Amino acid sequence: PMTTHVLVGTAGNGSWYRSNVIATLTATDNVGGVGVASTTMDGSAYTTPRTISTQGASTHTYFSTDAANNVESTKSFSLNIDTVAPSSSITSHAASQPVRATISLGGSVSDATSGVSLVEVSTDSGATWSATTLAGGTWSYSINTTSFPDGSKTFQVRSTDNAGNQSTVSHTLLVDNTPPTSSHSIAGTMGNNGYYVTAPVVTISATDATSGVASRTFDGANYTAPVTISTQGTTSHTYFATDAAGNNS
Repeated sequence: PMTTHVLVGTAGNGSWYRSNVIATLTATDNVGGVGVASTTMDGSAYTTPRTISTQGASTHTYFSTDAANNVESTKSFSLNIDTVAPSSSITSHAASQPVRATISLGGSVSDATSGVSLVEVSTDSGATWSATTLAGGTWSYSINTTSFPDGSKTFQVRSTDNAGNQSTVSHTLLVDNTPPTSSHSIAGTMGNNGYYVTAPVVTISATDATSGVASRTFDGANYTAPVTISTQGTTSHTYFATDAAGNNS
């Protein structure tokens, strides 16, 4: 007898299937033959189409026997199945982390069967995608955040395996490229000619609309409370505020 096979499944990239594959065997005996008695696939009797779900590469054998006990030479076919999308994550920044200027977004990616082919980033809700730098199980992508307005910004990361399966994860960061606003006030008893006749007390105030004020610095030291200036004569003092994204006033 002679047996042929037909495979039906969702074709992926290259030689991969992205779904289970149904194998159908058809056996015929030569004209005037006694007819097909049985068909064997992978060592067991074949009666109905077989569903193959083995992930990765697999090889399958088949043959038929006619009623006169003539046995067909064993035939085989091989196929590759990967129905599972790759897994990716963003590890370079915590969710809602304040960021400024140019950042390197990065993370990990893996695919157990066909392997990772591509990792892309979208900054416009999936309208366009840009390829990242992929090295082994990690990826990275440089983003200039100054092109976005201050506030929450969602980035999407799409991973594709060699079979064509895709997965997408989203990550929201807090963009803040605007420095905080800082000011000072001086309390003390004013005398003549711009001199204080009591030790003046300097208070530093700061505000930041997006990521918030992280710290204030006065004369090179961390400012936590009003400072009393006791130095006699004329003195100059510096201060600035830093927000949670790292911008300085």
